[in-house]
Amino acid sequence: MKRSLFCLIVLCLMPLAAFAGEGKPLYAVKDDNGLWGYIDCRGNPVIPGTFSWAEDFRGDYALACAYPEGIRIPDNEEGQAGVIDPDDGKRMPPEGLYGVIDTRGRWVVPPVCSDVLSSNEGSCYAGGRDTGVYWFTEGTGDQIKQGFFDIPSGFFSGMAYDRVAVSFYGGMDAELIGVIMDGKLGFANRTTGEIVIPCRYSPADIRDFRGDFCMVVPIGADDEDAWLVIDRTGREIPMPENCCAGGDFHEGLAAVRDTETDLYGYIDEEGRFVIGPQYTRAYDFSEGLARIYLYPDVVFVDREGNERYRFTQ
Repeated sequence: MKRSLFCLIVLCLMPLAAFAGEGKPLYAVKDDNGLWGYIDCRGNPVIPGTFSWAEDFRGDYALACAYPEGIRIPDNEEGQAGVIDPDDGKRMPPEGLYGVIDTRGRWVVPPVCSDVLSSNEGSCYAGGRDTGVYWFTEGTGDQIKQGFFDIPSGFFSGMAYDRVAVSFYGGMDAELIGVIMDGKLGFANRTTGEIVIPCRYSPADIRDFRGDFCMVVPIGADDEDAWLVIDRTGREIPMPENCCAGGDFHEGLAAVRDTETDLYGYIDEEGRFVIGPQYTRAYDFSEGLARIYLYPDVVFVDREGNERYRFTQ
């Protein structure tokens, strides 16, 4: 009886789970009018074609474009209007100005930005599909400003920074985002835009926070051997002499390179060597092991530097 009741409950819940995304916009599609709208998980139209270009939803938000005033909507078979691309002379559809919409198709960031770096390149998303950011650009030359839109919270910073320092590939920290002002790198809160760690580091080699730590270079220092470890409060921890970052912190350890020997080792979050420089190349730890090179061999070592596996190329 209990088994029958359990099966009945499962069967009753299956339609709800299967169609949980029904009615919510998910995929961008082009309408018959040549403009872009959205369909849900079952292919039903949800938002009509009103955008000059659109991207699939990431969480509750999506990147979209609106035609600048006075631009004619494309009307031929290829969807190309009388706008000529200056680089190759081909006629291309004017994408317009970029903004962000919500699941009702309303602008939460008005379409006023001339450029954006986002996600729509294969499986690549800026900081993760539903956990990352869009970041926008306005202006030209020395007048360029950038801002970011935090997808999980829906917060938009405005065009508050000279540059937003985001890793296009892979994940990013859920709390802090790198920003550059007056030629210096610092870190802002993703949900408020507040500068948490002052902009006082070199933007030449930008690293992300991994866990509670990040590696940076002070302004004016030699990028090769003046790296520091910082925590989320901005506390600075010196790294070993003649060492520069070779990776980011993963599982509490980071690969570093000795600038005199050009060999790699690993430090902990207090800047101390755990595995001294001895490898010709070293990569991040994952599940307790790291891949290193002792040419011509590829070796996997544990956190104490003990060899676990070796492969001869």
